[in-house]
Amino acid sequence: MPNELRRPVKIVHGKIVRPFDWKAHQTFAPFAQLAGAVARLDEGLDSSISKARQIAMSQDLTVSGKAAAKRQHAAEHAAPVIKQAIEARKAAEAEIAKTRPSMRLDIDKSDIAGALRRQEIRAWLRGLDDDQRNMVLAGPGELAFGADGALTEGSSDIDPDIAAAIIELPPQLAGVTATQHERLRDRVLAARFPEHAARLATLGDAIESLDDHIAMATAVLTSELGVPDLNEMAGLVPSLAEKLAERLADLPDKPDDDSGERAA
Repeated sequence: MPNELRRPVKIVHGKIVRPFDWKAHQTFAPFAQLAGAVARLDEGLDSSISKARQIAMSQDLTVSGKAAAKRQHAAEHAAPVIKQAIEARKAAEAEIAKTRPSMRLDIDKSDIAGALRRQEIRAWLRGLDDDQRNMVLAGPGELAFGADGALTEGSSDIDPDIAAAIIELPPQLAGVTATQHERLRDRVLAARFPEHAARLATLGDAIESLDDHIAMATAVLTSELGVPDLNEMAGLVPSLAEKLAERLADLPDKPDDDSGERAA
């Protein structure tokens, strides 16, 4: 693979997790909290695995005594580290939620001519077949079938009137899918508020990296400590636990040829 296509990776117990350049954003509080959470997870994971194996090899404990010792360690050490990571994640999501309202898309509802124009655009969009509509709305990196039947990458540019016609109404009323509506709104916001949008996108990447670490830590420690309710101990709500389980299943295994770069 050419050097320019190689990406640094971080391997955690046989899985490749999403890396993130924490040092580049360490002056911004939410990133610092997330970076601290990742560091504590890494340290706590290694420490708890070592402790679990030490308990397992003990000659002084019965089988039930070993199980009790592992459970105590999970409650006093493993679960709190995971809980701190979840709290850092909540703080980052709160920052995103706080910033989004300031990125408003103001549409002049008193402009009758403009409102009629947007209504006509929505009717036009509904009259297109799926491929035509997808091509009109496709953004950078998104593929859609063009007029010639070939897959074509979307453009970052879209007629402002079309964007306004779609964004001012919920997706079901605008004649587009929820995903198309959300992506179009994000594109327009990114163009209008580039600094805020870039920070939110980067913060989203950081949360994804943390999610990989939480998923790995809970899975490995549940197995090593023999504590099936570690999620509950750590205060991991079912919806997030399910999401993290899906993320864990998607993480690629470390390649046999482990010659790639690593990033902490």
